[in-house]
Parts: sequence; C-alpha cells; structure tokens
Amino acid sequence: GWKNYFQLGYPAAAFRDINAYVHSRLKQHLRRRSQRPYRPPEDVTYYSEPPLLIHLVRGHTSPPYQQAQARINVFAMKALSGPVETWRIEAHESFASIEDTQEALARRTDRQLQPPSDYLSAELLGDARGITAIYRPTLSYRPDQAIRQFGRARYFYVTVHRVRTGTTSDFSDLLRLRKEGLDDMNLDRPELAYQVIAGGPSGTYLLLAPLPSLKILDDGLAKRAYQADPGAGGSKGEKVAQSEIVRSHLIFRVEPSLSYVSDEFAAEWPDFWRRSR
Repeated sequence: GWKNYFQLGYPAAAFRDINAYVHSRLKQHLRRRSQRPYRPPEDVTYYSEPPLLIHLVRGHTSPPYQQAQARINVFAMKALSGPVETWRIEAHESFASIEDTQEALARRTDRQLQPPSDYLSAELLGDARGITAIYRPTLSYRPDQAIRQFGRARYFYVTVHRVRTGTTSDFSDLLRLRKEGLDDMNLDRPELAYQVIAGGPSGTYLLLAPLPSLKILDDGLAKRAYQADPGAGGSKGEKVAQSEIVRSHLIFRVEPSLSYVSDEFAAEWPDFWRRSR
C-alpha cells in the first residue's frame, strides 16, 4: 500500500533524516533529565550516534571553553596538508546548545578573537571563522563505524565539496557511486557527511573520515592500483560529477592538548586525551 510506496526513492531518504533528528532530540532529552540523567551502556561510546550539528571554528586562537565551562566536546586538529589552519569542531545536538555555548564564551572572552591568518580557497569555505553544518546520514558512508572511531581518531581525512545550485540529487548520486566503489574495494574508511547551513557558501559539504592511523591511506593506495577509481561510474559518473564546482582533500592531525572533551569521553582513551595534562 502507501507504506511501501513511501519507503522508496527520495521519501525514504527524507524519512531517514527525520528519524535521525527525532533520535538525536530524544537522546538530548534523556541526557538532560534532572532526576536520572541518561548514561550510555558500558560497551557504548558517548558518540554512538553522530552529533546532529557541528560548529567549525577556524583559527589559531582558542576560545575559552575551559573558563566558560562549556557543556560540549570540542575536537581540535591542525592541517598537515593545504593552508596552515587549526580547526575546532564543536559537537552539538541542537541550535540551543550552540546558543548556550556562544553566550558562555562571550562572558569569558576579554578580547576580540582574530580571524585565521590563512584561508582555504575562497571557493570552498570562504573567509568565515565560524561555520555551522548539519548531519546528513544518507550521504554518509558507514556512519555507525565512523562515529565509533571518532574518539580513537588520531587524524581526519576531510573532503570539502561545493556543488552547483539545484544539483543536490546529482551530488547524492555521485556519493552513492563513490560508496559503491569503496564497498567494492572493501576500503575501511567510513566517513560522516555534514552540509553547511550557515557561515559558508551554499552547496558546501564536509565529509569527515576519522583515521586511527595514516596507514589506512596506504591500504587505500594499494587497492586503488588494482581497481578503478571509486565513484568514477563511467558515463553516469561523469554526468553527476558536473554537479561539483570544486573539491578539496585535506589531512588533519588531532591535537588533544587543544581539544576540550568531557571526562566521560576522555575516560575511554585517557592515554591520548589526557596525556598532556
């Protein structure tokens, strides 16, 4: 009947996005209950689901998260390729969380934060210091695996896409072809997809692949030598590739001394997250 009809095609993708949003809001509600606050099971990380929103802060000057007692986790990383940049990824479950964090930081900031001295290509992220993006589960690749690796990641392989207006479906097809290619290669490099909704050019997407080691990239190079480029997709791949304006690949190293994570999160990997303290 109608149930089966709406389980196919674009409605299915919309339903998955709605389910992901409802799940994140319910998890946020459980965490905020005052009498019996929610705690994940012992065998489940605090990030068993990707954060609904991320706020990306670019620049070398660190906001005063510690002094503000911000109730979020912030993952700092420095670029190993491309312009010399420092990114701090704030994990949020709602816009209210972003607002609370910004207000807490504003009360503790005694000087105007300076913009980053180096920018990526203006075609990519522009010159914005702060960028907000929303999680896109249907564009992600093995997101359940990616989020499990988030806390263990020592590096991030970041792909920045900017696509033409009105070509979102073509871009989705491009990522689908790429995911099929990665599956064919059996490449263990899951990634989370986020769509920029504020602070950056429209049509910008961030794909974040957590890497426990750069050796994973060696494995990918070896497999690419014997198989076609994942996502090429022949003539169809060439067609959907026209949806892109520009694409950039970046490697970042996670910096625990510049990060700000909760004791609960750090307890899973204390040797890494607390080694400099």
